[in-house]
Amino acid sequence: MTTEAINRALAITLGVQALFATIAWWPSASGPADAVDLIEVDAAELSQITIHSRILQGEVPDDPLVLKRDGDSWIIPSSFDYPASQANLDPLFEALDKLVVRRPIATQAYNHTAMDVHENERSRKLDLVMPDGDTISLYVGSAEGNAAHVRLADDDDVYRVRGVNPSSIPDRATRYFDRDFQKMNSKDVTSVTVQRPGQPPITFQRAEEIWTMPGRTPPGKILNQPGADAFVQSVVNLRMMEPHGTQVTPEMGFDTGVVVTWEASVDGAPTSGEYRVGSEIPNENGRVYLRTNQQPWVFEALSSQLQHALERGVDDLFDDA
Repeated sequence: MTTEAINRALAITLGVQALFATIAWWPSASGPADAVDLIEVDAAELSQITIHSRILQGEVPDDPLVLKRDGDSWIIPSSFDYPASQANLDPLFEALDKLVVRRPIATQAYNHTAMDVHENERSRKLDLVMPDGDTISLYVGSAEGNAAHVRLADDDDVYRVRGVNPSSIPDRATRYFDRDFQKMNSKDVTSVTVQRPGQPPITFQRAEEIWTMPGRTPPGKILNQPGADAFVQSVVNLRMMEPHGTQVTPEMGFDTGVVVTWEASVDGAPTSGEYRVGSEIPNENGRVYLRTNQQPWVFEALSSQLQHALERGVDDLFDDA
């Protein structure tokens, strides 16, 4: 074969390859020219949202995150029905409402892996339950820039959606609830007692804007007010890592742990509460069980964030009179 014939054959081969590539990626003529919402209702009106985490070929998927409407609010069934925070849900709803498409950018199943929307290799899978009970499922994959590839589970067409990406759809329950589950202003608190095992109680009382420690103030000393206020503020505000469930067992150590009781007056209405710090959680470095009489859940909390209740001394809170 002459050099000219070889060059002609190569040109034909490259032309055929280019043609097939164009056909594979050319937007479908039957695709929608006008903008179409993949979700036909506002995301906030959905009945349930199930979010499956990123998975690669051959991996075993983690348990999905489930968000479920409960009247006018939302709960997290995959986290013991703990309430979801509306402020944390709003960004998710905004992201889902951006799933508006026009023409597909790919129409063949063999493109799904490369575009991160394959059934077994994708960044997110969503199962969305409509108000009427119907469910639609879709895959969300990474794309260049602030965009995502999106595919309905029962369709090969892939769309590029701007203004949303997989990270806009958090797949961890901790992103949807408020970890600071007990928030109080020390100015509202009238008394706090910390009872540690085997030790005398530590009690702060407040009257007419002044903190005192009955029975604990050494002769010739006065209680440092900013220090007392900081101690109380730290003790009455609680932060958890995540709910542990609603079942209480002896192994959690609440019967022999630290007990904190408090009283307050909020907008003139008296209120009170109690919480208990249990034992360290096995195989969870630095985490302890935490339980309050205000909620039915047992929480996992960091012991480092409970130091004022667990072991902080009070001797340095006194100044010379």
